[in-house]
Amino acid sequence: MTEKTPKLGGRDRFQPADFSIQRFAAKVPAEITLKDVLHPEFFSNHLDKMKPGMEITVLSDDNKLDVRLRVLSVTSSTASLRVLDDYSQAEETNAKQDGAKATKAAKAPAKAKQDGEQGNEGGEGAGDTEGKLSLEDLKVSHGGPHHNWRFAHGDKVIEHGFGSKADAEAAAEEYVKKANG
Repeated sequence: MTEKTPKLGGRDRFQPADFSIQRFAAKVPAEITLKDVLHPEFFSNHLDKMKPGMEITVLSDDNKLDVRLRVLSVTSSTASLRVLDDYSQAEETNAKQDGAKATKAAKAPAKAKQDGEQGNEGGEGAGDTEGKLSLEDLKVSHGGPHHNWRFAHGDKVIEHGFGSKADAEAAAEEYVKKANG
């Protein structure tokens, strides 16, 4: 017996995202925190524009708070929100290295990668351990599209989908061991 594959029905179920979801941006003062933004009354002056399913990108004046939110429900005085992505702790991808690290990294010869070997470029501490990857080069964080624990090297997510910070840290340690042989 063959199983029938479900199909997405109706014209209202498949539309251009900007029409269906709506995306808004909120520029907030530097002292506003994620906790403030998630408070049910934070967007109370804008509830007439909000609807469930829409996205709000929140960026502070100093660019330290940088999050994408999903509106879950709207009442006459409050809005319920969920964090989709939190980039607040992300490092700059083109930040200048401090003088000592920049000099040392510039003098260190580039090590040719063998098949299956991970490089150590771009991460914090690059060039500090004679081509060896250290745990300090990896960053454990929470977020992403599925809002789970993950670890990254530089700006590249290596593994994601962990249920706890401890699980992500343990996997990061194993990754370092394997990368260093």
